[in-house]
Amino acid sequence: MPQAIIEINGRTYTMQCGEGQEEHLRRLARMVDGEVARIREKTGQLGELRLLIMAALVMADKLVEQEEALNRLREEVEKLRSTAGDPEVLNRLLQAVEGATDRLASVATEAKATLPDDG
Repeated sequence: MPQAIIEINGRTYTMQCGEGQEEHLRRLARMVDGEVARIREKTGQLGELRLLIMAALVMADKLVEQEEALNRLREEVEKLRSTAGDPEVLNRLLQAVEGATDRLASVATEAKATLPDDG
C-alpha cells in the first residue's frame, strides 16, 4: 500500500494511503499543520494532543458551516425550480448562484491561505 511522509507540528509521520493519493494526503497534512500553527501562535505550545484536537475542532466547525450553507443553497434552488419561468424568480436564482460562487471562491481562497508556500 502506498505511503506518504507528512509533517504536523514539527513531527514527521509515515501514513498509508490509497494508490495515487499521496499528494492529496500531504496537502491535507499541510492544512492541518497550518491550523495547528495558527492555534499555537495564539495560545502557545499546549501539548501536541491538545493542539491537534483544537485544530480538528476548528476544521470540523468550518466544514459544518459549509455543509449548512450548501444545504441552504440547495433548498433555495429547489424553491426556485418550483417557480421557474417567472422573471423575478429567475433573477433570484441567478443571484443565488452568484452568491454561491462567491462563497465557494472565498472558501477556496481561505483553504489556499492555510497552505504553506511550496516555493
